Amino acid sequence: EQGKLTKVPLGKWKDQTLKLLHTTRDGRYLYVQRTRRTCDELDLCRVEVASGKVEVVLHEVCKPYFSDRMQFIQFFNGEQDFIWWSERTGWGHFYRYGADGTPKGALTAGEWMAEKIVRIDEKQGKVYFIGHGREQGVNPYYSLLYRTDLAAGNPVELLTPENAHHDVVFSPSGQYFVDNFSRVDLVATSVVRDCRGRLLNQLAQADLTKLYAMGWKMPEPFSVKAADGETDLYGVMWKPFDFDSNHKYPIIS
Repeated sequence: EQGKLTKVPLGKWKDQTLKLLHTTRDGRYLYVQRTRRTCDELDLCRVEVASGKVEVVLHEVCKPYFSDRMQFIQFFNGEQDFIWWSERTGWGHFYRYGADGTPKGALTAGEWMAEKIVRIDEKQGKVYFIGHGREQGVNPYYSLLYRTDLAAGNPVELLTPENAHHDVVFSPSGQYFVDNFSRVDLVATSVVRDCRGRLLNQLAQADLTKLYAMGWKMPEPFSVKAADGETDLYGVMWKPFDFDSNHKYPIIS
């Protein structure tokens, strides 16, 4: 109202970047991510709007660097708590904090990646999220839906068991979701599940009859080891429609 400009003292590193992540509903605080140019260190800062005072509520160091595309913050519990995504263990997972930065434990853990939150159900105390690489024999690029408790240290439940990529949309009530799943060698299918992952109804399935009539064949997923002999690499192979196993073909990569 008075047109007063308050410069917030957020400077720390040369060539740093700043990102506004959250503004509290009462307008009292801003949460700002301050990231070092080398993407191996960051601060989550809480700025008091009235005074411009800066408080570091979370400090992260992750060598050699972290994925700055994945960082996010999600508030709940009347903005008294938030969920933070971090690669501090070498794997991307969710951590719960109080609004002042008090740690309240890890919500997910292990040698796999929790990617993004789809829904938080505070009434039931559940968080629904997309994960990768947790299930044996499933391509880690496929998105699968999981849920766990908002209290740290509880087990993770798989809600979309098909070995495929899943794209989910929840109903407004959160009691149901539409699960669209597919793979390059699997017919696209849409189903309805309840919030526990139980299959209730099949909505639709793609009809590939005319494609097959034209001689089309599905591509073949494959996996090979990288040069280190340990890391799995995933790919897809398309063969000529008139493929003959007695002939040799050039590989176009």
